[in-house]
Amino acid sequence: MNKEITFNIALVGNSNVGKTCLMKKLVNKNFDLNKESPQNTIGIEYFKYETSKDGEKIRINFIDTAGNERFHALNWTLIKSACAFLIVFDLTNEISFDDVIYWKDQIKEHVDLQKIDLIMIANKCDLKKERKVSSERIENFEKKCEFGTNYLFFETSALTGEGINECIEGLINKIMDRYEKLKDKNSINQNIKLKHEIFAYDNNNNNNNDNNNNNNKCICYFSN
Repeated sequence: MNKEITFNIALVGNSNVGKTCLMKKLVNKNFDLNKESPQNTIGIEYFKYETSKDGEKIRINFIDTAGNERFHALNWTLIKSACAFLIVFDLTNEISFDDVIYWKDQIKEHVDLQKIDLIMIANKCDLKKERKVSSERIENFEKKCEFGTNYLFFETSALTGEGINECIEGLINKIMDRYEKLKDKNSINQNIKLKHEIFAYDNNNNNNNDNNNNNNKCICYFSN
């Protein structure tokens, strides 16, 4: 009986950058952006993606958040358990890129950046003539932020699907690598055949008390 591992992954970013359309393209290859009228997410929307790696079944619960400021408090209450965050911006919208630092700071305020993986996604790469954010500018931003080894960057298009498979593959490699390291560190009994495991973080009261060793601990739930 194969084990199934569940990961919670959160998407953040300004409104209208294409977070929801990226998820729809990922879970439905036949999704045609030209035939749908994108609507802003209200509150939270969930997308389930299933795959496998090295014989293990992987389920990813993508938590798509509203970019609208009035939903921010609700968003963070629901996504603190995410083990990775995708920050999405629009290559044709300079403000959405400038606000990446805001989203990074918001994540840092609620979780420990050293204990999660961070993926920056530059969406709408198909709109080459309308592009406002250059690769050089992105590279300079990355150097300034010093993201570290738990960071990846991809350019994608929710319209054509370009870059989405590479992004998801990179994300899965990152979270599985972290999962395996933490699993070994926590000495999980490998002799027990588990059917389902949920990999998440307890980020309650994060950064409020550095002496509290219970903050930001990894939680592995098992069910047969």
